[in-house]
Amino acid sequence: MLADLPVSLGQALRAAAADVPDQPFIRMVSGEWTYGWLDAESDRVAAGLHAQGVRQGDNVSLLLPNCITFAVLWFALAKLGAVTAPVNTAFRGAALRDAVDLVQSRLVITDATLYPALAEVLPVLPLISQLVLVGDDGLAAGPPTSTPSCFPYEALRQIKPDAITSGCLSTTVPPVQGAWEEVLQRVAGAAPVVIEPGVRTGVAVRVQNPREVGPDRIANAAAAVALHGAPAIVVDFGTATNFDVVADDGAFVGGAIAPGLEVSMEALFARAARLGKVELVAPPSAIGTATVDSLQSGAVYGFAGLVDGIVGRLRAELGAPDCPVVATGGLAVLLAEHCATVTAVDPQLTLVGLRLIHERVAGA
Repeated sequence: MLADLPVSLGQALRAAAADVPDQPFIRMVSGEWTYGWLDAESDRVAAGLHAQGVRQGDNVSLLLPNCITFAVLWFALAKLGAVTAPVNTAFRGAALRDAVDLVQSRLVITDATLYPALAEVLPVLPLISQLVLVGDDGLAAGPPTSTPSCFPYEALRQIKPDAITSGCLSTTVPPVQGAWEEVLQRVAGAAPVVIEPGVRTGVAVRVQNPREVGPDRIANAAAAVALHGAPAIVVDFGTATNFDVVADDGAFVGGAIAPGLEVSMEALFARAARLGKVELVAPPSAIGTATVDSLQSGAVYGFAGLVDGIVGRLRAELGAPDCPVVATGGLAVLLAEHCATVTAVDPQLTLVGLRLIHERVAGA
């Protein structure tokens, strides 16, 4: 039946790996790789890419020759729901620039032999914020500091599946929860702790409807109390900008939710045809003298002002004018230094909270 067929590349590979794990899937002059190996390896690389910020719907450019790494990356990106955009390895100059710019990639994966060609066009690709370098022996000194952050492909493979013995899951996207539970069950060999209503997280929730509170906000509250004390405020820079307020007894008592910076800028670009996308960095000055730095000023300093304004009101209502304010989330490092009210930056705060809740539940 059609309804029984796998619906994605990742699911198709997983089904084949379960059915014929030792059957060769790819044969090249350099070797032979089975369904089982490819499934496990792409799981490992997918976890590494996710840790670097790759999410569902992201476009990732692959500037690589035909090799087993290309296949692993293709399946790893498919498992994340990201879009693979292969780039012709013969492209140079304007052709290479246009091929990467057309798909609006923020991440490019290439190797040491093709990196020099990419380096020539990086200055005119402001959206590129990360590079993954495969087999970087030819770049022993590393790429120039003016290029985007660069890390070796092997770093994506540091998490070994057999080292994972348990898991804790927090998601605000219910349709993917079952799939992630299945993955964690398969990798860890045990059902994960899922942060949901009824789980004893150790964080009291004093709001009108506790079931509406996202599990990430509960994890943030748990970590904030453990690391910074209470009362406290967490500013989580993600798809939305969440302000999580923790009372002096450690209870989550609500907060505020504002649009996320990236979502806001995407909406602006979509509605204002003459405004092009820009790199999200702080401009040289608040007074922009060109469209690019004017947009950057409004984005970075505008959201910094939003944070300081809301935090000031939350502190006043909480009766704690000097309580710690912890910034976390993907854009925390960028924005926190421009916020007068932020006292600490911890990009891993939510993960720390998940670990603390997992330890509490697993040890009960």
